[in-house]
Amino acid sequence: MKQKDLPHPYRNTGGGYWLHIAVAIDELANVVLLNGFPHQTISEHCALAAQAGKRWGTWACRQLDWLISKGHCAACLVPDKREGTD
Repeated sequence: MKQKDLPHPYRNTGGGYWLHIAVAIDELANVVLLNGFPHQTISEHCALAAQAGKRWGTWACRQLDWLISKGHCAACLVPDKREGTD
């Protein structure tokens, strides 16, 4: 079976072991702290909140964009990021 045929959680996205661990912790924190959905990062949760017009989401995205990289929250909303389509 080829990598591209595997569902997303099992596909090697090229980030390496520690990046996968960091994303798993991020997703867990999103569920526990923000009551978010599984397989959704804090950045994606905040971006969706900002898109919905929630002030806390806009504030959080500004902080994340400053801390991580410019446009980080917007990049989290790219379609098929989690769907495994190429």
